[in-house]
Amino acid sequence: MNWLPIECAPKDGEDILCYVDDYLIVCRWNEFEDDGTSWCPQVWTQQKGWNDYQNELHYPTHWMPLPKPPK
Repeated sequence: MNWLPIECAPKDGEDILCYVDDYLIVCRWNEFEDDGTSWCPQVWTQQKGWNDYQNELHYPTHWMPLPKPPK
């Protein structure tokens, strides 16, 4: 799969792989009551699964769907 422009990324809460300033992060679009809207990085922990890491805002330029996990 090729990288796609961030303007066409899903904004439905789906986790996606994002390209930001020469690095990759997993993000999802979030709407915050007091901060507006932004791409929010997701952090994986074994106890909680994916969780928002809301104290950092990121501005990706490109995205692609996450690959399927291994079986």
